[in-house]
Amino acid sequence: MSLHNRSSVENEMSMIFPVHRWCWSKMTMSPLFYFLCDRDIYQIHTHIIRRGYEQDHFLISQFLSIFANVSPSNLSYPTSVFNSIFCPNIYLWNILMKAHCESYSLGECFSLFGRMGRESNVCPDKYTFPSLIKACSNGLTLREGKIVHGLTVRSGTEGDMFVGSSLIDFYGKCKEFECARKVFNRMSWRNEASWTALMVGYLNSGYVEVAQCLFDEMPKRNESTWNAMIKGLVKMGDMENARKLFDTMPVRNEVSFTKLIDGYAKAGDMAAARFNEVLCR
Repeated sequence: MSLHNRSSVENEMSMIFPVHRWCWSKMTMSPLFYFLCDRDIYQIHTHIIRRGYEQDHFLISQFLSIFANVSPSNLSYPTSVFNSIFCPNIYLWNILMKAHCESYSLGECFSLFGRMGRESNVCPDKYTFPSLIKACSNGLTLREGKIVHGLTVRSGTEGDMFVGSSLIDFYGKCKEFECARKVFNRMSWRNEASWTALMVGYLNSGYVEVAQCLFDEMPKRNESTWNAMIKGLVKMGDMENARKLFDTMPVRNEVSFTKLIDGYAKAGDMAAARFNEVLCR
């Protein structure tokens, strides 16, 4: 949808609801962001300023999120938009933090985190830390990850499911299973992501039996859990148990079939691979 068409729609709606024009413009501008492409995203920001919404936290948060998705390699512009906000709230900080952690170096992520502590009156929450922890996981930076872990303990967010699962995944990738277990055991509430993160950590290091025990102990499993276990068995060349697990899955998706087919193909069993490919269709 072009900017001209969006403007035409807005004018038509304003004629229908003239009394609430100001309210309609603000509330409908956010969904329109999802129609944006790289070439007109700058124009829509100009439109926001002209409407007088440049300090609206909700609208700017939507704009920053979409900008980061449309142009993840160019965060200088959304950062400048963020810098123009008076007293940005925690939601705005978290959006910018997430975007930086997905696209920038770990040093720049920590720099933004430090700025958050110096320049704002908000405290990092359970949505702030997972982005930083994921950045540490991607770089396998154990020292920095432990620093973030310590901050989660001080802030009281370590036991949160999102934070805890991120920490478990981080320690699993760094092969620090004792630390991963401690985080897991201290969590007051665990979901499928928490269990799966611990299980995957063991699988990736070849501890299939330990992972299988965790799989059997899980109170509830989702498709990601089943697929991760199948992937681990396939990786170890145990196609017999991978197939047994596949056959007992309550719901299978494309990932389930793909992992099994790839396993048979790598094992040289092309007949089984073709048979499962037909089933997948």
